[in-house]
Amino acid sequence: MALNWKSVTAEHVRAALKQMAASKSTDRASGLIIVDGDRKLSAKEVLRVAYRLANKLPNDATVGRRQLLLPLTTIILAGLRPSSLVHHHAV
Repeated sequence: MALNWKSVTAEHVRAALKQMAASKSTDRASGLIIVDGDRKLSAKEVLRVAYRLANKLPNDATVGRRQLLLPLTTIILAGLRPSSLVHHHAV
């Protein structure tokens, strides 16, 4: 079943960020991130939480990885800038 991303708004993304801040989500060291103040949060996880909020799903509802598309315009409308962060390992 395809996900309905049209239901997700900038307000849902902002609410997801607040929820993640309250849960003490850990900062990401690599991958696609959303920078919120001094936090570097997983863009995928922010969008999963926003999707659950928009569709009134329980916190433990699964939003599948294969179905998770990144609606970057929703992130940008929320006043956030998605970034790619690469962690380099010392050799």
